[in-house]
Amino acid sequence: MKDFQYHKATTVQEAFHFLSQYGAEGKIIAGGQSLLILMRQGLVAPEHVIDIKGVKELDYIRFDEKEGLFIGATTTHRSIEKSLLLREKYEVLVQMERKLATIQTRNWGTIGGNLCHADPAGDPAPVLIALGADLKLGKEGGERKVSLEEFSVDYYETVLEEDEMLLEIHVP
Repeated sequence: MKDFQYHKATTVQEAFHFLSQYGAEGKIIAGGQSLLILMRQGLVAPEHVIDIKGVKELDYIRFDEKEGLFIGATTTHRSIEKSLLLREKYEVLVQMERKLATIQTRNWGTIGGNLCHADPAGDPAPVLIALGADLKLGKEGGERKVSLEEFSVDYYETVLEEDEMLLEIHVP
């Protein structure tokens, strides 16, 4: 694995700053279940790794009767699996998470990381697409929404710009 500089963001704005500063040379990491494997295999070699795991404002599961479900990008698979709210309102997400990888992966891996990895064999994307999910993406210049169906453009490739990150998953 190639050497890299590690940056720990504590806020979304700090993460935006790092992304703006490092552009294509920077990669976001939260749980590390996907990126670290690619780095060890030499398939990805970022100069800068920006850790957002500690950005608490991205770790949530929230429901509104009018607007639907909102899940922060750094919410772990295990949090989704164990959520009483989701068990009541979106049981299909709980069932999907129970089948996802190992318990260790579910404890560390994040829903945002899984979607941004854009692995065609990934479990969450098809379920969320069927539910009509859209994503909130952000960068220093602002935010935009994109449907999850349009987010992945090819195997392991998304519409994310170099200085942009996934903030939230919304299910109507």
